[in-house]
Order: sequence, then structure tokens, then C-alpha cells
Amino acid sequence: MGLAALLLPVLIFLFMFLSFIFSRNIKISAVSRKIEKFNRKISLNQKPRFYEDMRMLLKNESRIKVLGIKVNNLEKVFLLQILLASAFLITMNLLGILLSRNLFAWSLVGSAIAYFLPITIIKGFMDKKGRSVLMELPDIIEITSSLIEAGLTLDEAIKYISLNYKGSISKLFALLQVKKLEGHTRAEAFKIISRLSFCEDFKTVIKLMAQSEEIGNPIAEVLSDLSTSLRNNQRDKLKIRAERMESNLVLVIFIFLFIPMLMIFMLPVLPQIRLLF
Repeated sequence: MGLAALLLPVLIFLFMFLSFIFSRNIKISAVSRKIEKFNRKISLNQKPRFYEDMRMLLKNESRIKVLGIKVNNLEKVFLLQILLASAFLITMNLLGILLSRNLFAWSLVGSAIAYFLPITIIKGFMDKKGRSVLMELPDIIEITSSLIEAGLTLDEAIKYISLNYKGSISKLFALLQVKKLEGHTRAEAFKIISRLSFCEDFKTVIKLMAQSEEIGNPIAEVLSDLSTSLRNNQRDKLKIRAERMESNLVLVIFIFLFIPMLMIFMLPVLPQIRLLF
């Protein structure tokens, strides 16, 4: 056991050093394309569109870290998947040899989990961002509607929000301005931020904004009605969650309060019950 504890850090360091040499001497882009095809085949719940969204997210988001490692493209994500899975597989098997135990099955299970861990972390980041956008959406829509009624155009209202408010949607609106300066058309910039929101309701709002000037609808009134509708939907969802929590709370009270109290009341009677048997 002492020898295993001594050699394990050396083996891990050696493996990471060889992985670094490996990563500098291969064509990462070619490998990543093959891994992406493999991921699409074995990930039944991940559609090809997910990888395109992830590619766009990593390109436009500079603060994403996976297990403390900064990733800004799919190549790094796929390389990290290989390194994590390989490290777990090799380390567990070497540890099994040192301890004279067969850990091959555990190493396979752990490697599979380690392989999909980076993708799962990034997907969790997407879901978190989508929930944040959804929570902010009714207020932002109402503010946009008020600014338009005050005399600002839609583009001016979006720019005002991006400069004077903090939050996920204001960052998306700021990105909209950046994409326009980079040469994207207004429709393309709207499409980019709608995909980066990971929120279906936000995509609907952006679609209305993008088409408002073409159709000629009074965008302020449409946004105001949409804000009210979204608030009502969120209120209904909160009611449903509260009802579920109430039923779960009854179960928790029964398990952690009623049963212990019943046992406390039964303690004085237990000796007499034992005498009967």
C-alpha cells in the first residue's frame, strides 16, 4: 500500500507529460472531427445541432472552464475528453496492479463517465444560462416596450439596455452590437444571440423583434402583451412547483418527524411489550 501511494503521483505525472507531448505533435483538428462523429453516434440524446451550439458558445464565451481548464473551442473539449478517459483508465489499472487487485471493470466505467464529463458540464452551463435568460425575460421585454413608447427605436432601446443593465440578456444585447460591428447583418446578429440564449421564449421574442419592422406591427404593444403572457406562464409554473413541494414536504414530515415521535412515545412501552413475548 505504501509503494502504491508513492508510485501513483509519479505515474500520473508521467502520463500527463506524455499527453502534453502527444497533443503538440498531432493534428488536433483532424482528431476532433473524428471524435465529434463518434460522439454523435453513441450520444443518442445529443443531436448534431447541440455540437453547433456548443461550438458557437465556446467561440463567443471567454469564461467557460471545465474542471478548472479554460476551453474556447471544440478541439480542446475533445482533447480533454480523451485525456480524462485515458488518465482514469491507465491510473486505475496501474493502481490495481500495485494493489494486486483487478480494477479493469471499474476503470472502464470510470473512463466512460470521465469521457462524457466535459460535455455534461458544458451542457449544464447552457441550461443554467437558459434559465437565467428566462427569469430576466419578462422584465427586459417590459423595459424595452417602455423605451420604445418613450420614443426610442428598437435598436436604440436594445443598445440602452446593453449599456445600463446587468444580466444575461444585457450581455446578449451587447454581443448583438459587437456582431453588427463585425459585419454581420441585423438578421444574422439576431440569430446568433437567439441561439446563444438557449431559451426558446427568448428566441420567440427575438424573432418578433427581427420581423417587427418588416411586417409593420406596433412592436411596443406586442412586447407588452408578450411580457404579460410570460409572467403568467412563470407564475403557473411556480404554482405547479409549489404544489409538488407541498406533497414532498408531507412525505418528509412523515419520515423525519412523525416516525421519530412515534418511536419516542413507544419507548416507555417497549419493556412491557417484550414481557408479553
